Amino acid sequence: MPSKSSEGRGRRRLHAAVIGSGFIGPHHVEAIRRGGYADVVVLAGHTAAHVESKAAALGLKRWTTDVDSVIDDPAIDVIHVCTRNTSHVPGRRR
Repeated sequence: MPSKSSEGRGRRRLHAAVIGSGFIGPHHVEAIRRGGYADVVVLAGHTAAHVESKAAALGLKRWTTDVDSVIDDPAIDVIHVCTRNTSHVPGRRR
């Protein structure tokens, strides 16, 4: 984990996204914040009203239901996939 002094040497903070606004997604948002090396720039979820509410509660300005836009965003360095295991790969069910 970069120290605070390393930020002054030209290292920029990572831009993170969290996909999943249910149980575990908000925990990942808080963990990213505690890590001190990244900022959560967007929260993605399935239902607009739910993800908007979660984003507001977490103090996030940006939220979406369009997961593809998150995956395709070149400004995002890392994505935390915090959805049910069955939704990680299209068409795969257990």
